[in-house]
Amino acid sequence: MTVLFYVIGVIVFVIPFWKIFEKAGFNPVFSLVMVIPIVNLVALYVLAFADWPDRVTIVGTRSNIGRGAGR
Repeated sequence: MTVLFYVIGVIVFVIPFWKIFEKAGFNPVFSLVMVIPIVNLVALYVLAFADWPDRVTIVGTRSNIGRGAGR
């Protein structure tokens, strides 16, 4: 019964990180390291401070947000 709870916990914990790593442009398999103590903290910091694909696109382009018509 304890193994079942462990497996369910891992699944519930890994699936959201799978999607986060995928959206961040990393290989989603890296989400499996999130169940390893200490390594998960390193992975979380790498994920937090990495350049995500959408952020690179936004920073690299000029935006017209906040500019009125005719300016």
